[in-house]
Amino acid sequence: MATPSAGAPKDLLDRVARGHAGSVKACETFVNQALGTALRQKNLGPVRLETAIFARVGPGLVVNGALPLKATVTKGHLQKRAHPVAVLLNTLPFRDPITNIALGPGAALVVLRPVPTGEFAFDFVGGDGRIRFSTRATLKDPVGFESLPSDRSIAAFPSCMLDIDIYGGGSGPNDPLPPGNWVICVSILAWRYCGHIDIPPTNPPTGPIIV
Repeated sequence: MATPSAGAPKDLLDRVARGHAGSVKACETFVNQALGTALRQKNLGPVRLETAIFARVGPGLVVNGALPLKATVTKGHLQKRAHPVAVLLNTLPFRDPITNIALGPGAALVVLRPVPTGEFAFDFVGGDGRIRFSTRATLKDPVGFESLPSDRSIAAFPSCMLDIDIYGGGSGPNDPLPPGNWVICVSILAWRYCGHIDIPPTNPPTGPIIV
């Protein structure tokens, strides 16, 4: 039987926990103030970042926070109408690699919207309720999603998760991206979107922190 580790001093751990809780609360306050009108228009209550990922990106921050869907929401429901699914907070411009349009610093309500082609889009909605930016939402497992019955809860789909992936920076010899250019991929439910953030190469992003 393994001997349990003594671990770090409790007062130090308590200090870390209080500091992190304070950061989460500050982000919640900002998101709810910035998106107040948009949340009311969608009949949504105050955002609680109980399920969220915080990722440092050089001197900036990206927060991907899930909005809980009812367990009764099925694949068929998502294919018929738009659903608010997350909030995104970014303190650095988040640039689309196709259109070269940047989602400016701030908070956005992320709405998953079906399009006539059978695909989906992410609408990033600003505090005034208007769409700031729209882009394609890419399915992480198209074959698996296609096989999911339309009356099945989307929560039953194995690929449903919240995540942030960070790569690039031009730091390696085989890296196709220039120095300081990072790709940030945000995963929400069964879909993901990848954008670019340009930062000094001396400040590479750190991994995500799951809340």
